[in-house]
Amino acid sequence: MRSIRPPELVSRRVRAGGIRVRAFLVVLICVAAVDTALLARSRADAAQVAETVRQVKRVYVGSFGSKPGASELRERVIRCLRKTQAVEIVPSPSDADAMITGTGEIWIKEYIRTNPRPSPWNRQPVYDGYLSVQIKGKDDRTLSSYRVTHGKFVWDDITEELAKRFAKKFQADLKESWGTSN
Repeated sequence: MRSIRPPELVSRRVRAGGIRVRAFLVVLICVAAVDTALLARSRADAAQVAETVRQVKRVYVGSFGSKPGASELRERVIRCLRKTQAVEIVPSPSDADAMITGTGEIWIKEYIRTNPRPSPWNRQPVYDGYLSVQIKGKDDRTLSSYRVTHGKFVWDDITEELAKRFAKKFQADLKESWGTSN
């Protein structure tokens, strides 16, 4: 059998439960506000505005244009920068201290014959190209720029050589900046 409770006892329990629920909601809102503030602070710390190349720790590699070979150059630059571990490559510009953009192009310069007999299949293409890169801070100010061309002898793929030359120059620039601050 069910017992019947007096109305004042029920209302006190409901009020006590309501106070607990309100207190829980206030605590939950406070925790959410603190969490949001800490997240915003960590994002602000993660993506600083770099004013010199020395301050660049995270970069986003943007487009290198739409000319032939530009997308391959971009992918090779990303791969070479990851190998050197000079900077961290981030997936979006909002997470980066600086942005790497530029233009690049690869074209066929001439053909070398691989056989003295004349035939269109007995030749190998010789490629030429360039890579022009700018490193910009968040305020869209240019921190540094590089223009890379291939060497006299190209042993690797030309996109690989141009990307390696840029990565080497950029890493040297970072080390030079580090050396002057210490």
